[in-house]
Amino acid sequence: MSSREEQIIQARKDKLAKLIGLGVNVNPPQYNPTHKTSDCIIVDLKVNIAGRILGYRRQGKVAFVDLTDDVGRVQVFASLADLSETYEIVKLLDIGDFIGVSGTTFKTSAGALTVKVEGLTFLGKSMSPLPDIWSGLRDKEDRYRRRYLDLILNKDAKSLLDKRWAIEKAVREFMWSEKYQEVETPILQNLYGGTNAKPFTTHLNALDAEMYLRVAPELYLKRLIVGGYERVFEIARNFRNEGMDQTHQPEFTMMEFYEAYADYHRMMDITEELIKSVAQKVNGSLELKMEEHDINLSGKWRRITIDEALSEYAGLDWENITDEEIKSVMADNKIKVMGVFSRAKALFAIYDHLVTPQLIQPTWVIDYPVEVSPLSKTHRSKKGRVERFEGYVGGKEIFDGWSEIVSEHEQRERFDNEQKNMKAGDDEAQPLDEEFLEALSYGCPPLGGIGIGIDRLVMFLSNTWSIREVIAFPLMRREGGSPMIAPKKEIKASDKKIVSGKIDESVQALFPGMFYAYTVIDGVDIKKSNPSLKKLTKEVIAGNTHELEAIGELKPIKAYREIFKKTGAWKLSRRPSPEALLRRLATGKGIYNINTAVDAYNLAVIETGVGLGGFNADKIAFPVTLRTTRQGEQMHLLGDDEPTTVMDGEMAYADSEKLITLDLNYRDIDATKITEDTSRIILYADGAQGLSEEEVVSALQKGAGYIKQFCGGTVSEITVVK
Repeated sequence: MSSREEQIIQARKDKLAKLIGLGVNVNPPQYNPTHKTSDCIIVDLKVNIAGRILGYRRQGKVAFVDLTDDVGRVQVFASLADLSETYEIVKLLDIGDFIGVSGTTFKTSAGALTVKVEGLTFLGKSMSPLPDIWSGLRDKEDRYRRRYLDLILNKDAKSLLDKRWAIEKAVREFMWSEKYQEVETPILQNLYGGTNAKPFTTHLNALDAEMYLRVAPELYLKRLIVGGYERVFEIARNFRNEGMDQTHQPEFTMMEFYEAYADYHRMMDITEELIKSVAQKVNGSLELKMEEHDINLSGKWRRITIDEALSEYAGLDWENITDEEIKSVMADNKIKVMGVFSRAKALFAIYDHLVTPQLIQPTWVIDYPVEVSPLSKTHRSKKGRVERFEGYVGGKEIFDGWSEIVSEHEQRERFDNEQKNMKAGDDEAQPLDEEFLEALSYGCPPLGGIGIGIDRLVMFLSNTWSIREVIAFPLMRREGGSPMIAPKKEIKASDKKIVSGKIDESVQALFPGMFYAYTVIDGVDIKKSNPSLKKLTKEVIAGNTHELEAIGELKPIKAYREIFKKTGAWKLSRRPSPEALLRRLATGKGIYNINTAVDAYNLAVIETGVGLGGFNADKIAFPVTLRTTRQGEQMHLLGDDEPTTVMDGEMAYADSEKLITLDLNYRDIDATKITEDTSRIILYADGAQGLSEEEVVSALQKGAGYIKQFCGGTVSEITVVK
């Protein structure tokens, strides 16, 4: 805070003290205005208005005040002659304060309609000075983070939010007029589903259970159809743990609606009616601007199949194009397919990348491949296709819907296919929902459904293509860039022996979905070396030595490198622990021989590329937390004579008393190292975005298995910490 700002705040504190000294109630419980500023349109009108001061000009015994409320702005004239002792309050006003005034409207000599004050009530003091009224908040980040100031100073920002609320109201009114029942479904769920998306996870203490935030309301809305409702809709807050960009936020609003006995043609028809109704009600016209395009919503919207769209706009024949040609088009345009590759998924990706930007006037694209539509009903006449539609306007997808699957058997097949994708590394694949399948087993009528992003609809109808502009309080990184660190809790000595783990918010903020796994091997007998282990080590090295350039292409190494790059460890020429080990092998340096426990689990690192780290469990004060390091923290790294001061924001495992490792398992401390005297080992496996739990757990099982093979002991159940 500048010294100038401090002076202004102090001056306002002094004025507040003077108001109190005058006997003014500076925080009155209520005020009852009878008019709005917008009512002040004729002279000689008795009014009683209230609002915030956004302009203040005083000259001796008179003052002019610009007063604003939620609908407009009006000039107010106050004089000592009219107010007598109350004029002392006028002298203590500041821009930003709230007042109520009663008086009569008149026109000044300059022709400005003004309220002549006959009574004035002080309603609230603004202790912080508003930014410059005319230039407002120049920094966009400031505008979104301090939206309340943006709304005070930026008329356009408030008008845009007003339009949003009007759009939501118009949507509801249309749905009600069509006899749809508005409903509510759970946000906190035992299992997520309804779309291909990555969920937010949380822990419910009351049930000691992992829970998910809703990614879509679909599966619950369909349960209501099974239960007897025929037309339902929900304007739902959804949460998807994915990227943030110009048109996407992790928390967003979507309307989904479902109609019994309807198919996808009916859903397209009613959606057209909905959009035309809302546009006419909110904009007063069916013609609108969308970026540089002139859009006309009137008439019947065009409908084409995805095959026709690919042919017309990209010159590609869906049925006859070869796999080699598909891969060539993808390579030329840098297009990738998530999860398991298939022709249909690849062609859909090409269509999405090359065709959709060209769909300017309202267009329905229909009959999609089943592989990219796990919840859509099989097409009544086209093999391998589903009755799905997407609506495009101005080159952007605005709507997505389909004839719904109502057969338990067909839905189970789709879920089974999703499980295959999940195992292949597709972290957006949908989990198997047995409770939903059970609901379908009781019978469901023919059903049509659609999802419409409300945020995107507002952007569309206002021609504002930044999602942060149309959300009142968009998600922002915490100011200063660092997540809040919870106060440190005291941990009982007895609890420090109970093996447990967690992930700190600082890591969750940087790497959503981050996880790690651990297991305990109890009763081990560790030796300096073992001939059988040495023989096996040679065999493992011989079968798993990579070319130096190829190491960086291994899936686990790529995943860990992303962590190192984001935390800054990469700039220090550090490499993930498994990469460092594999590079030693590639350059013919071999591996360090420590003891039979460490040498054993390193075999699993060589074979899988997954980072593993073993420690003396009796030297750890649990719980162990994966967190980012803090400025000034120190750790005594293994092999170093002096303690090391770590950088702020590095990734580390820490127990309740100290840091244990640095940059995941890149370096660890001397105090917890495994020696021949260690009897209980805790073995950690590093997760990362891009690695599945199955891959990490498999590597951990392999490492623990090698320790058991050469050191004995009992291996505990593996725990995955998210």
